[in-house]
Amino acid sequence: MASETTYIVQPFQLSKKGRLERGQAEKAKDEQAALRKAERMMQTKVGVIVLREEVDAAADMYGTPIVVAQFGRIPEGLVEALTA
Repeated sequence: MASETTYIVQPFQLSKKGRLERGQAEKAKDEQAALRKAERMMQTKVGVIVLREEVDAAADMYGTPIVVAQFGRIPEGLVEALTA
């Protein structure tokens, strides 16, 4: 099977102690759908990041995530850690 492009929309919310924590990530079919989903999530979340990644599920291989967009607050150092 050939590789395919996957879009992940990862929201962040504040915990009861005021710390940023991950919410439930969602997949999107393409970049535009991912951006629309991120915009909707921003109505109830403090931050959202949209990632693109090449995946070859048959070979269990994942490419380096690429940040497509980020909105609001996300954990410090997250972008650097994902792309390192």
